[in-house]
Amino acid sequence: MCRWFAYISPTEACLLEDVLVTPKHSLARQVHDHYLPKLIAHDPNNVTTAQEIAVRNRLFNTDGLGVAWYTSAASDFVSSEEGTRPTLYKNNHPFVFGRYTFMHNGQIADFVLIRRALSELLDDDVYAHVIGSTDSEHLGALIISYLTSGKGKSSWETEYPVAKLADAMRRAVKSVIEVQRKQLGERAQPNDLNLALTDGKRMVAYRFRNHATEQPPSLYWSTEAGKTLNRKYPDHPDGAKWETRKGQKKDGKEHGTHVIVSSEPTTYKEKDWNVIPKNHVLTVEENGKMEVNAVEYDKAWNAEDNGVNIYAGQ
Repeated sequence: MCRWFAYISPTEACLLEDVLVTPKHSLARQVHDHYLPKLIAHDPNNVTTAQEIAVRNRLFNTDGLGVAWYTSAASDFVSSEEGTRPTLYKNNHPFVFGRYTFMHNGQIADFVLIRRALSELLDDDVYAHVIGSTDSEHLGALIISYLTSGKGKSSWETEYPVAKLADAMRRAVKSVIEVQRKQLGERAQPNDLNLALTDGKRMVAYRFRNHATEQPPSLYWSTEAGKTLNRKYPDHPDGAKWETRKGQKKDGKEHGTHVIVSSEPTTYKEKDWNVIPKNHVLTVEENGKMEVNAVEYDKAWNAEDNGVNIYAGQ
């Protein structure tokens, strides 16, 4: 299962090495081990074993890896160049549409059976921008189609309010379920949709699964962990004494407002991390203000894993 990490701040830059590589439980290591504090079993009415808890947090990033980032002249680390830095691996996260970057952990159930129908919902420019075959890229494209309302590729550089980003994501999730019901009927299965969309100033993240009791893959948020991750500040992500780190210059109280959304915590301070509840959306405004709210949900969307590979005719 994919793992992802997103960091956003209106004032506090960070190094990719500090947040993605250095920690003992960094994103680069989460394919081998899991750290899931505060997370309940995936089916709280049928708690079985640790294996069941981890069933939607598997140990493989099967589709590769990638990074996208934003810089500005105000950065402590970079004095020039501004804009999105897309990944080089074209069929993998994060997917870039103009100034917008999108990630997805999970799966659209039976995507191969509904891909054509979903593609028909995409704007022409967005459809032409899709390079790969993954469910994730198509879902990101659908969100961008709803966000820009068919205004063409030039609108991908427009800044939209965070509420509009959240609404585009809501509409896309709803459309996926509606298409599945139309194409597959009662055979439609639940989806795992841990999603993130950002323009470098604002961010929206979903943790979603349309099943009555089962949980989506893990997803956490923190407004404190950046102080521990950033080498310019005291403390260490692994609990080591901060004096052993190179480059520490500032007091922790100086650290700017920030929000981290991550598949798993990357620092040793469990109290700094909070689980995004099932079927909730996290929004971050340009000024760093963050909220977590329940998303629109119709109980009629509930679906069951049927254990049948429809595509194979089994």
